[in-house]
Amino acid sequence: MIRAECACNPVRYFVISSTQRSGSGWFGTLLNSHMNVSSNGEIFSVKPRRCNISAIGLMQNHEAIVEYFNTKGVSVIFLFRRNLLRRRISILANAYDQSATPLNGKHKSHVHSPDEAKILASYKPAINTTLLIPELKQADNMVKQALEFFNTTRHIILYYEDIIKNNTSGLKGPRQPWHDLHCKIDGPAAHDVLKNFEQRWKKATKWSRVGQQIFRSVDSGSLEGFPKDTQIAESQNLGCAKNVVIDTSIQKAYIQVIRSAEHFIHIENQYFLGSSYAWSSNKDAGADHLIPMELSLKIASKIKANER
Repeated sequence: MIRAECACNPVRYFVISSTQRSGSGWFGTLLNSHMNVSSNGEIFSVKPRRCNISAIGLMQNHEAIVEYFNTKGVSVIFLFRRNLLRRRISILANAYDQSATPLNGKHKSHVHSPDEAKILASYKPAINTTLLIPELKQADNMVKQALEFFNTTRHIILYYEDIIKNNTSGLKGPRQPWHDLHCKIDGPAAHDVLKNFEQRWKKATKWSRVGQQIFRSVDSGSLEGFPKDTQIAESQNLGCAKNVVIDTSIQKAYIQVIRSAEHFIHIENQYFLGSSYAWSSNKDAGADHLIPMELSLKIASKIKANER
């Protein structure tokens, strides 16, 4: 399905292919939280799971499905669990919940509060040790077979454990949106902000003497008065990117203090992802600011000079 607001934009289709109890429901909800993503229910499943649709056996009809995916340009997201034993326990616990319905007489595949989690955690499933190893091997073989069947599709492999730990560096997809907030502080409160910085600096270092600078940087999207002509902007030491004119003084100030530092640098900034022009595999990622490279070069120069 295509959301109405996406009708005028290019649409890329995808399918989440997952083993049972590997987080596909949660992952689908996570994707749906993005305004430009629409993820729907299960279609490649047994009919009792989704009686209101025509269910299709993914593994049983893999040849026809692979052909369809490649013809229609459908991407496949494989979602698995690294810990197959935990997955097996989750399957047993979910089966118990379906029959016992301990949550006010209702079955819930996923808990929605600490109280619900505490109730479900009280159940300790009994594991048949004789069948455990064959069951784990069967699950492992099913994953390997799925990857073999769909090897010719455009696909990516994710693991539930990595996603919940936010270890998504291999996704190569869009980052979560950043929201910048700006405020101006006048009067005695501005001095309090400066004193707070000094206190944090002294706590993080051995040096009692503090030399600090506070930098700011804005662009033409948030402040009026910037030159519209690119050449004029560059002549005033302003940068131009993403259809805005940028005051790059904060980056230049960072670079100056990094290059001038002798022993210690303390920078408070949550945006240290950059210098992608130097990444061998992602030169065009677009995170081009210079701070990570400047820090790396400074550290390397100190190591080379056998200094601290």
